Amino acid sequence: MLNYGEELAYWYLRLNGFFIISNFVLHTENKTMRGDADLLAIRLPRTVEYIGRKEVSFDDEGLFNYIDKNKIVGIIAEVKAGFTNSSNKLNIFTDKNKLKKALHRLGMYKEGDEEDIWYKKERNGYQVLKVLFKNVNNSIDIENDEYLVIPLHYAEKFIKSRLKENDIEKLGSWVFFPSNLFQLLIWQIKFDSNSI
Repeated sequence: MLNYGEELAYWYLRLNGFFIISNFVLHTENKTMRGDADLLAIRLPRTVEYIGRKEVSFDDEGLFNYIDKNKIVGIIAEVKAGFTNSSNKLNIFTDKNKLKKALHRLGMYKEGDEEDIWYKKERNGYQVLKVLFKNVNNSIDIENDEYLVIPLHYAEKFIKSRLKENDIEKLGSWVFFPSNLFQLLIWQIKFDSNSI
């Protein structure tokens, strides 16, 4: 089960055209090492989504400033939903074995070809980003020239704006979404509630 931060990150990526695997267990040869990728996501080139006859918008002012829509894009995401010092331990980004396993699962790199991955590695028509979703009051930014930081409140704001754009279509099926948090966000849009 995803926590609220992972759900916000999941739906932010999903509404931006990504296919997502959540809580992907990173198996390694060393049986003592355990870990998971909070989210692995892939987006294919020229992805378009329609609701009714209307083409929906993606986050051109945020995430898409950092990715090429004409490439296959992979995202390795870490989500830190705590409020104090929760992002000090970025296992998936700092542990080379875990990062390597995540890259291999995305299918974009072969053994020995995955070194020096940073926030925006482009190779062979692929682009891979490391993305940290966390509770900060900043805007989207690059941290340590290594990974993209997307504030959770930014993800929530984007989700709500997409829901408002398509409220007639989404409201009719809001109880069928497999996420209590997403259902709540739709409910808030319906009743114009701005607090959770």
